[in-house]
This record gives sequence, C-alpha cells and structure tokens, in this order.
Amino acid sequence: MQGIFFEDDVAAAAALQEGSVAALGYLYEKYFHLVYRFLYPYCRDQQLVEEITQDAFVRLWEKRSKINPELNCKNLLFTIARNLLTDYLRSARHSASTSTTSDLPVEPATDTTYQDILLADLQKQAALAVTRLPDRSRQVYTMSRMHHLSHKEIATSLNISIKAVEKHLSVALKYLRAYCSEHLLEIAIVTGILSL
Repeated sequence: MQGIFFEDDVAAAAALQEGSVAALGYLYEKYFHLVYRFLYPYCRDQQLVEEITQDAFVRLWEKRSKINPELNCKNLLFTIARNLLTDYLRSARHSASTSTTSDLPVEPATDTTYQDILLADLQKQAALAVTRLPDRSRQVYTMSRMHHLSHKEIATSLNISIKAVEKHLSVALKYLRAYCSEHLLEIAIVTGILSL
C-alpha cells in the first residue's frame, strides 16, 4: 500500500466509508504498530496481540458504512481493539474458570452487573478528573497514558523539555490520585450501605 496518501484521517475515513480498500491500507500502515503497542502491555502475547490488532482492522472494515468521518478514526480503532481484547480476555477467563470450577456454584449475575456499574462509574469519574487537569498537564497525561508515548516523544511533540514532561505528568498523577481516592471513598461508603 506504499504510495497511497490521504490528506488526513478524515479523508481516509470518508473514503473507507465509501468502500475504499486503499483507505483501509492507509489506516493499517499508519496505525497498526500504534494499536499493537497499545494492546501489548495488557496481554504480552505477541501472536495474540497481532491477531487482535488485525481483527480490529477487519472490524473497522466491516463497520465502515457506520463510520462518521468527522470523528477521530484513530480513537475508533483503539476502542475497537480494546473491546476485542477485553472480549477475548473475558472469554479466556470464563473458559478457564468453568473448566476448573465446574462443581462450584456460579455467582449471581447481579454481583457482576453491580461491579460493572461501579467500574463504569469509576471510569466516568476518572475521565472527568482528566478534563479538570490544567491544559498542558492534561495533554502530557493523555499522550503518556492513553497514546503510550515516551517522555522523549512527548517532549519533541510539544516542544518542551523532558523535565517539563515529567513535571506535568507528576502534577497530573498527583491530582488524579487525590481525585480518585476521594471518589473511591464515596463508592466504598455507598457499597457498604447497600450491602448491609
């Protein structure tokens, strides 16, 4: 697919929506390694991560008619990849637990649903906390933790020193720890009350 260029991801997404295999190739060349690097820390199985990364592009192709070209295609791809990995890990955990604990009683579904609700609430709170960070700290945190860039890559991208990157990341993490611990306490109190 070398030699095929699009003005930007919006143009590639629009072409993909129309069924352009070249657009898929462009996005594959541009994002395959980023998606792979994003997934690898969660699994550490090279072959599996490679398969899931490829499956993410297949899923993107299958859902191409529903793509909104104005939205960030990269974020969509990362979301698809994360969901595929989550599904795989859940399935693997489920099959492992059923094969070793088939004689044990199954936990009620409500516990899992309740935990999912709590997890979703925590994720919303964490996302809200990130939006409340100072602009530069939020930018550095996002590049480091969500896009998995090194301090050097962030410094180069933002035209700041590595020390400044470390300072902004430290500010962000300190704030997020304080914010999340406050909300974890609230959730623990509510959970304790509900389970009485």
